[in-house]
Amino acid sequence: MAQKIILTIVACMVAMVGYAKDPQRGYRGFVDWENTLGYMNTTNDVDGYHRGYEWLSGVTTSHGYQFNSHIFLGAGTGIVPALSAAYVMFPVFVDFRYDYSHRKFRPFGDVRIGYNISDGFYMSPTIGYRLNWGRKMNVNFGVGMTLLGMTDEISTHSSDVYHPSSKKRRYAETFFTLRIGIDF
Repeated sequence: MAQKIILTIVACMVAMVGYAKDPQRGYRGFVDWENTLGYMNTTNDVDGYHRGYEWLSGVTTSHGYQFNSHIFLGAGTGIVPALSAAYVMFPVFVDFRYDYSHRKFRPFGDVRIGYNISDGFYMSPTIGYRLNWGRKMNVNFGVGMTLLGMTDEISTHSSDVYHPSSKKRRYAETFFTLRIGIDF
């Protein structure tokens, strides 16, 4: 039922909007609803540690300068909690975006590179499509991936009972990403 409602809302938005205008030189801001799905190590209240699929859903925003009708460079942040585990992604990033336009065809590509305060490295490239929504706003639909640096505590066996040892293991996880947002 929820899927039908979401599809209906998206169809209405697409029907209401026409083609997007070219971005103008100067300040430009974005607010996005970010949905990320991937396989990761997490902890939860029920069974403690587990490895499984997690859905992270939250808000990101970036603000910066549009140099011409194609190139945007800005900085951003966000808060994207996992829906079923005790994990929250807090990315702080530099955002590079390239808007292409050919008549009514308005795709874009962007790359966010930075640091996830929760664990480490953060990178998220996406491609998508931009639609006009009023005089000064556009709606953006993007798909891509997110690469997160992760850290786990690994306990090692030690003969010393009073000083158990542990190591930190660093690795990367890849997630599928869907972003729906506005720019102004």
